Amino acid sequence: MINLLRSRLYLFAIIPVLFLGFMSKPEPIEQKCSTCHESSVVYEKKRTMVEWERLIYGHVSGYKLELSPDEKKAILEILEKDYRLK
Repeated sequence: MINLLRSRLYLFAIIPVLFLGFMSKPEPIEQKCSTCHESSVVYEKKRTMVEWERLIYGHVSGYKLELSPDEKKAILEILEKDYRLK
């Protein structure tokens, strides 16, 4: 009986950890995009890659967002994988 109770407690302890891992947000987007607005704005709408590239260009040129080429590439890869309008 005690072993059954322990296994159930263990299961309840690990479930939130698993879900938190799946719900984590991409780090480059959180670091760069959330400096001026909530990062949730990025996740609200899927866009084509052309739209994402234009949006990033506008933020870099108009709002002076500082992105290295590697940061831009990482952000675009995340957006293409998870937030691209197909």
